[in-house]
Amino acid sequence: MKKVLALVLAVVMVCTMAMAITIKPADPAQPGASTGKVPVLANIKPGETVTFELKDADGKEVLYYTKDGKFVPANNVVTVTFAKGAEYVESQGWVKTGPGDLANAYQYQIKFKSDLNKITDTTVPEIQISGVAFKATGYNAVTLLKASKPDEILGYSFGYEKEELNPVENDSSSFSPIGGKVNVVASLKDKNGKDVAALEVTVNGMTYTLTKGMKFYALDTAITFDATKDKGYSGNVAPKALLANLYNMPAKGEVALGVDANTVYKVYAKGVDGKVLSVAATNNDGVLTFNVPAMTTVLVTTETLTTTGTVGTTTNPGTTTNPGTTTNPGTGANDVVGVAAALAVVALVSGAAISLKK
Repeated sequence: MKKVLALVLAVVMVCTMAMAITIKPADPAQPGASTGKVPVLANIKPGETVTFELKDADGKEVLYYTKDGKFVPANNVVTVTFAKGAEYVESQGWVKTGPGDLANAYQYQIKFKSDLNKITDTTVPEIQISGVAFKATGYNAVTLLKASKPDEILGYSFGYEKEELNPVENDSSSFSPIGGKVNVVASLKDKNGKDVAALEVTVNGMTYTLTKGMKFYALDTAITFDATKDKGYSGNVAPKALLANLYNMPAKGEVALGVDANTVYKVYAKGVDGKVLSVAATNNDGVLTFNVPAMTTVLVTTETLTTTGTVGTTTNPGTTTNPGTTTNPGTGANDVVGVAAALAVVALVSGAAISLKK
């Protein structure tokens, strides 16, 4: 096993573009420079997964311990030392991500906890990695990182960007949350311009109750129903209504049936985890009312879909029945579903090259 190894940290997410940036150790305010401060190399979002790929200085795979030609995770130990931010880690270890039993079928991953209300400060390294070591059975332990001073620590900010909102009564254009961010209600005004503590805002058939100071995450894109995945949904029957709630808060839905007032409609909600729930609705003289769970799309249709649960008329749909509370909203899945190398940071510490891709 070569003594000089490269440790590549890749923040895994689904995106369409990738950009690599190499930071040289000799540059000011970069790892290895005498800044006296922990640098912020990148931002990690809650729910994201960081993967480690162990390679030599030439970019070749290092020698792992194998048994009968098969990679053995327990005999290839990666130790990551956190100077700060270990409480944000949900899990870490080897994960099988590909076919076969060789080392390239595995990734060492650190998954960070989901927190849809966590606001980042990109100047503060809330996550700090001060040491990384690798030990394969039969080979000497290799120190990849051992920071002896603050500017040798790998620092990352943690959370989502913040967007401030200032909704005004009867002005739906003043309520425009930004996807991929934590939206904070900075102020609320009634139709006369007077400051109020709470306000109801109706957008696209959904009514939200806002309070001053509240914060909520917003999805980038709406969740869609899929005829190949959602049993009972054909995609050929025009829905009576389709309400996309992009926000991590429940809403009240209302659909006027018009000439179809006597038609029996069923209401379903699909969350970011792909699960479909049956939604209890009330028909009051041709007007359907129902709860819209947080971060779901609600379908009003005559079709009968297969469901995994029910959203009631009195239970807060944004709590126990919300399919989106435990799933990384950036990907729509708890597992790693795609790799986009969007940021590479290279540092030279203790003779080892350390790079980060995001």
